[in-house]
Order: sequence, then C-alpha cells, then structure tokens
Amino acid sequence: MAQRIEQDQIFLTSLSGQLRFHYLRGKGHLRDYLWNHFQWYNFPRWRKVAKFPLHVDIEISSLCNMDCPMCYTRTDIFRNNVRRTLMDLSLFKKIVDECARFNLFSIRLSLRGEAFMNPDLVKMLKYAKDSGIREVSSLTNGLNLDGALFERLIDNGLDWLTLSIDGWGEKYESIRKPAKFQDILRKMRDFAELKRKRKSQKPVLRVQTIWPAIQEDPRYFYEMFKPYADEIVSNPLIDFLREDTEIRYLKDFCCSYPWQRLSIGADGTILMCHCDEREEAVLGNAREDSLFDIWHGEGLNSIRRIHAEHKSCERLEPCKHCAYARELEEKCEVVIESRKVRVEKYAGRDENIKIISGEKR
Repeated sequence: MAQRIEQDQIFLTSLSGQLRFHYLRGKGHLRDYLWNHFQWYNFPRWRKVAKFPLHVDIEISSLCNMDCPMCYTRTDIFRNNVRRTLMDLSLFKKIVDECARFNLFSIRLSLRGEAFMNPDLVKMLKYAKDSGIREVSSLTNGLNLDGALFERLIDNGLDWLTLSIDGWGEKYESIRKPAKFQDILRKMRDFAELKRKRKSQKPVLRVQTIWPAIQEDPRYFYEMFKPYADEIVSNPLIDFLREDTEIRYLKDFCCSYPWQRLSIGADGTILMCHCDEREEAVLGNAREDSLFDIWHGEGLNSIRRIHAEHKSCERLEPCKHCAYARELEEKCEVVIESRKVRVEKYAGRDENIKIISGEKR
C-alpha cells in the first residue's frame, strides 16, 4: 500500500473548511491544481513515474532563528552533516529554470530552516511566479515576517503560507524561543486585515501546531486562530531527536514521496526525501546535476524499488526513523464546534512534555 498523504495530521478545521482551503489554493489555476492532485494521489499507487517531479521543495535557508527543543537542528549529527547557509539567487534561478521547462506545477520555498531569513525571498517568489510556476508556497515561524513583507508576498503572488505556532502564552514562548506569543497573534490579526483591505484571498494561511502544545485545550487554540487562518491543523510529536525505544512500523509500508517530489538543500544538495533532514542518502547536487536526470536516475529508481518491495525501513537509513512509516494509535477524541476530532499518536511514542518544555537535552 502507498502511504496516505498527511494521514498523521489532525484537522481541527471542518471538512467544509478544508475544501475551501483547497479551493482557494487552486484559485486561478484550478484545473491544473486538480490534475496535479490527481497525479499526486494516484501515481504512487500505480508506481508511475511522471516525466518530472510533481513538486519540488527548495530550501532557501538551512539556518534558523529559533531554538525549539524538539528540533533536529539541535543535534550534533545535523550540525556536523548539514551545511547551514542561505541559497544564493543564481542557484535558485537555475533550479526554477529547469522546473519551468518541464511545466512544474508547484514549489515550496522551505525545508529544514527558516525561509524568511533569506533576504532574497521576495525576489525568489517573483522569479518563480514570472517563470510560470502556478503554485508557490512557504512555511515560517513568523519571527521575521511583518506587515510590510506580507504585503510584498501578496503583491508577488504567494499562493499559500504555513505558520508554525506551537501552543499559546508561556507554553508557546517556552517552545518557540525567542518569540513572544502576543507578537505572533498580533501578526495573524494584521495579516488577515491586510488581506481584507487588499481584497486578496491569497496567500491562503494555514496554522499548524504540535499536539502536546495544545492538548490541554485544543478548542481554545482553534477558536483563537479561526478568525485569521484558512485552515488549522495539528501534528503528533515527531521524534526528530531519535530517542524512541520502540518503533512499530506500518505493515507493507510503501512511501508516496519517491513518486511525488524532489527536495533540494540550501547548498544544492538533492536529498532522497524531504524527511532526510540529516542528509543520509544524497542523490546529487543541483549545481551540477539536472533534476530530470536525478528523477529518472538509478539512485532514485533503486529507492523506489526498495519501497515497492516494502523494505525501506530495513534498508534505507532515513526511512528507519521516519514518522510516516510508523503505526498510529488512537489517543483520544476532542469535540470542536460539535465535531468529533480523533487524535492519534505514533505507536510506541511517549509524547512526554519534557521534550517540548524548553529544557536543554
């Protein structure tokens, strides 16, 4: 079986809200959006390799301006293996030029670091949109994002933006150091007001959080951001620090990602997967290699065969620790707006608060 996309996410937003979110994402190129998503869900099931990736993640920054206690950027392995830098504009243009030649539908200006640390972010967004990329998105912790920059994102056509907001009040500030909760809440209000004044539905805004940060009162978190966000989701706590003592894998797991996307680090490193945050299975470098050749090359084809044989968790180091390969088990049900929302965690995962307490480990 192919792994379901985002099957671990907890959607606090209603089904109608989720559909509206997708409609707004695709607005302006809805037919292409639907075709891309048809391929996204079905090509992995059919083991069909498209002519070019369906999506490309471009890490424009592997640096971060926060010190979140559950993040892999705190580990020695990440610090020793990954070059922390900003992607230069010339490399970005080279990547986008090839993507545009193959009529790529979407790119995401984010991967491991904080994208909004790159001073060329808006230039990169404009270049991608001018080159014909229909959907450009990004993810941010919001620390460097202000109203003036948000207006430039509107002006240059950012399609959707995810803001990571873990909890509220002191809990948020203990996780997302050195951010202040009232600052991010004010920014969300300001962004929603700017969109209203500009009569712009884009960028579509998603707020995402980790479940342990809101589990005391998820309805409170939802109601707080509902007026400003188009979609609100939560994720189980992922063990990026690799401290689990037990991992229960999904039976016959076959990941979708090798048939869907390529991910490129800030220095041009082409990763096996966007979940290979430690660069344990590098396929090449975008400075010298074409994405087309990597996509159809023996390295990635071998990875696809290993997945198709359901042996990725045995033979591929990044997959042994990947959250998507793990079983989920029901944790509880919460009621939001009279809707029952099922909350699950990764099987064998102890979601203890120590990991997100802000303590050094």
